[in-house]
Amino acid sequence: MYAVRVEGLNIYVGSRVVLKNLNMLVSPNSIVLVKGPSGSGKSTLLKVLAGLIPNIYMRFKVEGFVEVFGLSPEEAVKEGLIAYIPQDMTTFFLGSRVREEFEFLGKWLDEFKDLSSKYLDELSDGQLYKLLTSIAVSSNIKLLLLDEPTSHMDKYSLLNMMYVIRRLCSEVGLTVVLVDHRVEVLKDYVDIVVSLGSEEVRPRSINRKCLGLSNEYNVVVRDLWFSYGDYEVFRGLSVSVRRGEVFSILGRNGSGKSTLLKILANILKVSRGYVSVSKPIFYIPQRPIYWFTTNSVYDEVDLYVRIFKYRGNVDELLKMFKINYLGSRNPYTLSVGEVRRLSLALAYIASPNTLLIDEPTLGLDSNSLEVLEWFLDTFRGSSKSVVLATHDEGIKELVDHSLILG
Repeated sequence: MYAVRVEGLNIYVGSRVVLKNLNMLVSPNSIVLVKGPSGSGKSTLLKVLAGLIPNIYMRFKVEGFVEVFGLSPEEAVKEGLIAYIPQDMTTFFLGSRVREEFEFLGKWLDEFKDLSSKYLDELSDGQLYKLLTSIAVSSNIKLLLLDEPTSHMDKYSLLNMMYVIRRLCSEVGLTVVLVDHRVEVLKDYVDIVVSLGSEEVRPRSINRKCLGLSNEYNVVVRDLWFSYGDYEVFRGLSVSVRRGEVFSILGRNGSGKSTLLKILANILKVSRGYVSVSKPIFYIPQRPIYWFTTNSVYDEVDLYVRIFKYRGNVDELLKMFKINYLGSRNPYTLSVGEVRRLSLALAYIASPNTLLIDEPTLGLDSNSLEVLEWFLDTFRGSSKSVVLATHDEGIKELVDHSLILG
């Protein structure tokens, strides 16, 4: 018996084809990586295997045969055989603190005991992803579905998790289907790679502007102290970002990258220290989809064009950010990578003095990264500054200077 059997799978939303004639066989105890460009249907496939499409997402039409351990996905979920870790994990937790999750589970995982008293919103996305995955694999499931783990977890944490998962495949018969762009990071841990769509991978040529940086600063932080309750995040941190500079905050999950960005955005208040950030500020969080306000990508861009009195054409903007084929789509139906490109387009229109982006490469395939590279160059050398927070060390190629948090 196959762990997963998919034959002639077609998925539609209205007249739009999401997946066409997909066939896939997954043997038990194996790890399968599904890759493909943004919007190719990778996350949709996981939702089908998890029984969410079309049972929860009822706008989707599904044709073909899908079976998980000889059962329909819906039946396999009822039998407790499947765990699905989505890109947006916040809706999958039951409590407000880490300890409440383990109380619901009925047991403790030693690696998280130090975090037991923390609120879930105090954890980084990487810590949340690891927590949810650890809870899943401790629950005697047979099929683990992972959506974009490399986008959430730093390399050390990710490879440690994959080592554990690989061992569980051998010892307890776990099977894993994960979707991700970064095959090179995961290749040593997977058995099969399945490609969706056609992704033209062009060599990336970094041709940064060689411009002298200003002696004036848009961001100045001196002797910053910040804590979540008894947990101290920063103790005497100082950093500055010049005008015209693209600056990155690097570090492992839980090192304080997102926290620092929220402090710069004036979302979090510091207990001690000096923070000065040139306004206007534009902040793109890890989950920007929650602040879209219209029913289509075109209307969202048009709204910003009117608010910020941008002298340009909406259609041209959509082409610049490679989202012209999404004009009629509701922002809430986009993939994570497509959401990222839409968010960059809105930031471009707003043209702030200080732009803050949390995990800028989240969900971006290799060709979408070209949009990000071009976008950063439009700010570099100007009177504006960009601050990026990420665990992706590849961002060093695209920035002028970096701060590494321990």
